[in-house]
Amino acid sequence: RGFIWAGSHNQGLVCLDPEKGTLTWYRHLPNDANSLSHDAVSAIAEDNSANIWIATSGGGLNMLEPRTRKWMHIKEQTGRPETAGLNQISGIVVDEEGIIWIATTEYGIVCYNPLSKQFSTFRNDPGDMSSLSGDYLLRIYKDSQGDIWLGSWGGGLNRYDRENNCFERFMYHPNN
Repeated sequence: RGFIWAGSHNQGLVCLDPEKGTLTWYRHLPNDANSLSHDAVSAIAEDNSANIWIATSGGGLNMLEPRTRKWMHIKEQTGRPETAGLNQISGIVVDEEGIIWIATTEYGIVCYNPLSKQFSTFRNDPGDMSSLSGDYLLRIYKDSQGDIWLGSWGGGLNRYDRENNCFERFMYHPNN
């Protein structure tokens, strides 16, 4: 801990060690499975075990174990609809239970449990006002209370209601 991680649009991931004043670059190497899956990094999060989760736009989700420098890749999988959207990730956060919340640009939210290796999803259902207001998600944020907030394209803001496993919508109304 104490490292500073930054992603770029096409140069991969960089880690600054402020104590040593060194930079370590992580790039996609086509012939190396133990490398970043894509150089377009869209988001970075750290879990409680100090693993670094890296979202990419085009290569899915990556997990780097910094001590061993081992990589795990999680991508969209044919025949597994719960993984749809994992190749176009706009943001990620890790909740208090260690669940990785993955915002996608077409398929709403994909949640990944690293312990069980199971996926779950949240999508817009036009007939259900407690579902996500839209599936094209631009931002995801975890506030100081642990609440998950999602900004959508044209669908306003959503807050996940953990107690009821649904979403509260905050929509723009010109007269409000």
